[in-house]
Amino acid sequence: SQDLGLYFLHWFTDLSGAEATPLGGAEKFVLKFPHSVLTSFLWSIPFLGKLETMTETAVVEQYLKARWRVLSPETPCPQDASAIAALRIAVMAQSDEGSVEAYKSLPLSDRQCLALELARTGCAGQRYSTTPSVGAGPAFLIYYGPALLQKNAESPRCFRIALRVMAEVLRKARALWPLSKEGENRVVTILVAELKTQTIDITLGISRGDGRWYLVRHNDCEGAVEFRKEPPSTAQQAPGSPAYEVLHFTHCLSNVHEHESSQYRRAGIEDLLDNGFGVRLWEEDIVGDATSSCSDLLEPPVEKKTSRRNSQLPFTTGEQDFMESTVESGLAANLRQENWILKDQIATLSDEVARLRARLAVYGAVEGTASGPPE
Repeated sequence: SQDLGLYFLHWFTDLSGAEATPLGGAEKFVLKFPHSVLTSFLWSIPFLGKLETMTETAVVEQYLKARWRVLSPETPCPQDASAIAALRIAVMAQSDEGSVEAYKSLPLSDRQCLALELARTGCAGQRYSTTPSVGAGPAFLIYYGPALLQKNAESPRCFRIALRVMAEVLRKARALWPLSKEGENRVVTILVAELKTQTIDITLGISRGDGRWYLVRHNDCEGAVEFRKEPPSTAQQAPGSPAYEVLHFTHCLSNVHEHESSQYRRAGIEDLLDNGFGVRLWEEDIVGDATSSCSDLLEPPVEKKTSRRNSQLPFTTGEQDFMESTVESGLAANLRQENWILKDQIATLSDEVARLRARLAVYGAVEGTASGPPE
């Protein structure tokens, strides 16, 4: 108990260390410390104290549910298989149920990727109560992920783009750090600082000349999203270990309907695979020889028609059931997507009307000046 108290005190006062001088640190701590952040720190103290008798995962889950009741007191706490992803997204964005609606309006593959990867604990043998079958690792920590979501929280469209960008980063991270039982007790930190400088549509839409976005593997525990004109060097990379993955963000900027037919949005995971949509959360090489070291995680092949599909999916049998349970059926999901899309269209049209009115006002002023006073 005393050790936990000392750790929290160090965690609290370490904020002043962001400035390199005693005076700067004191000013940072006393004058520049937002009251909302201070309140959040003080509010979380009772939860940290429970680490003495509870597992880390149990404490985090209890904290997430309590934060949800603060952020959205009128809405029941999510309880389905994607609940942890929904709760973590809401807490990272410091938002209410609107962030969950944004998550549920994403394409199926993005929802599943976020639900699965955000449910990994990074603690061997520990599971969240709503995802008892999701194990293995390593887990991923998206460093500056909260800043990325909060930067885009004001616009439903930008927030949805940010979530899709996060899903793309997690997919490529899994290609660089393959899933294994041995990695269950590890956490890999992925730095996304370059994505949070402006709203995500501006960040991805800026003309940067020749160059691409990469997820670069720095070592076994760290990686970063970087924009580079040349691919990262592989000279110092260990043999057989990829140094980077190209991030494809173009699809994140487009409308969900451009990449998801009505059949795709309504179908369950088995139907999607039957129809060739190939819902995949990782790259092909993870399903091939790269999985031989963790083949015990995969469902053993059988003679049934479903065996080919199941043997190609890079998750366990229990995780497959979990993935299927995240697929919303029918009308509710479709209406939710339509609602968000209509909001975006209305916002876009309003901006266009405002721009046209401004241009008309300028033209009117110019014409009045050119004609001069009447003779």
